[in-house]
Amino acid sequence: MLWHEMSWPALARADKTIPVLIPLASCEQHGHHLPLFVDTIQVTAIAERVERRLTDHRRKHQRVAGVNRVSVPTRHFIFSQKRAR
Repeated sequence: MLWHEMSWPALARADKTIPVLIPLASCEQHGHHLPLFVDTIQVTAIAERVERRLTDHRRKHQRVAGVNRVSVPTRHFIFSQKRAR
């Protein structure tokens, strides 16, 4: 979903469990051969690819019995404890 294309009521109704990725880039000159927004174009393309992969991943693992999601801090803690043994 692209927030900049949504109205605020639609955004308020959006699923709050979806991860948010905000592509940030500079607007600067790169010589005569590239547009000023080349960094923004690249990071936006990366964000769109991440969105597609996350959407596919969520579809694949939605409603699958026995699938547990572990947050990054929890995963780090688990691996740290295993390494300490």
